[in-house]
Order: sequence, then C-alpha cells, then structure tokens
Amino acid sequence: MAGICSILSRAAIIICCILELGVSYSWFRKMFKIHMGCAPLQYRIHLNVQHASELLLRTDLTVKEIAFRSGFESEAYFCRQFRQKQGMSPTEYRMGK
Repeated sequence: MAGICSILSRAAIIICCILELGVSYSWFRKMFKIHMGCAPLQYRIHLNVQHASELLLRTDLTVKEIAFRSGFESEAYFCRQFRQKQGMSPTEYRMGK
C-alpha cells in the first residue's frame, strides 16, 4: 500500500494511514495532535516551510519554484504560510532580514 500512497494527495495519504492502522480519522487526528502538538495538516505545512527555508538559503531558485518543490500548490498560498510561520516573506528571509 505504501507505493500507492506515494502518488496520492496529502488527504489520501492520511486516509491510507488511517486505513492501515484501522482507526477513525478523529482518533488519529487527536492522537497525532497529542504527540506532535498540532494537527496533521499543520505539521505537514510546518515541514514544507522548513524545506522551503533551506532552499531559500541554499539555492538561487525562484520563490515560485521553491513553493512548488516544497509541496505548495500556489505561490500565493506558500507566501502566506511562510510569512505566518517565519514572520517574514520568503524574499525577506532569503535576504536575511
């Protein structure tokens, strides 16, 4: 099932995990939040922003390309999430402000 899950959307991956564990989504989400401190989607966004932060500092890729390589479906959504998590825009982060 892992091979199938690797090509599915984020929501489908969570569903695959739930099915493999044999638990309800509400139980899975509750346990995830207890152990990780946030909901599964918020954790995934956090990981995506961390990855983007590394790319911003280590590459010359455009913000748009970094957004897509980091798992965001639009540059605008990426910039909003990045600012919310890092306290500055991706461009400001890259420039070291």
